[in-house]
Amino acid sequence: MIAKRLKVGLSAAIVAGTLGFASAPTVKNIVLVHGAWVDGSGWKPVYEILVKDGYTVTVVQEPLTSFADDVAATRRALAQQDGPCILVAHSYGGSVISEAGIDPHVVGLVYIAAHMPDAGESEAADGARYPSALSTSNVKKTTSDGYTYIDPVQFSEILRRRSAQAAGRVCSPVTNLDRGLGIPRHGDDARLEI
Repeated sequence: MIAKRLKVGLSAAIVAGTLGFASAPTVKNIVLVHGAWVDGSGWKPVYEILVKDGYTVTVVQEPLTSFADDVAATRRALAQQDGPCILVAHSYGGSVISEAGIDPHVVGLVYIAAHMPDAGESEAADGARYPSALSTSNVKKTTSDGYTYIDPVQFSEILRRRSAQAAGRVCSPVTNLDRGLGIPRHGDDARLEI
């Protein structure tokens, strides 16, 4: 059900992303960006649907070592696109696409239950303003060198409760550096939120 809603939302984003251009090219490229504490495998069901429908889909594998590194990984994926694309994110990935989305390949941004910082607001400030259940729970652990991770014993159950698609069966828990790095924002971006 979520994947079907996403398909409808992405179709709307593709149409919205091409409106206003006299001879707008057809958008066939979609770049998916995951959130924190998981990897790109969580996009697998969406990836499969979109590829079946004829889209070229790239799943960014963010390193989660810093916000700048995650934006850089997304920019590398965007540089490989052979035409206009829609940039899609979930959770923390929303902040990443807000920064990387100024790339000339990007004709639309889609935020799916994602962070969407205000102009000039950092990812850390946005996260503090809208804390996730995970970030405020006792399941988030920190390594001695500053990386955070979700307790592996509780990982699948947490994601299962939060997703009608039982994403805990397809996502892998990962560590990420939690240093609250600030990000610049570019105001007046056109966005489609679903």
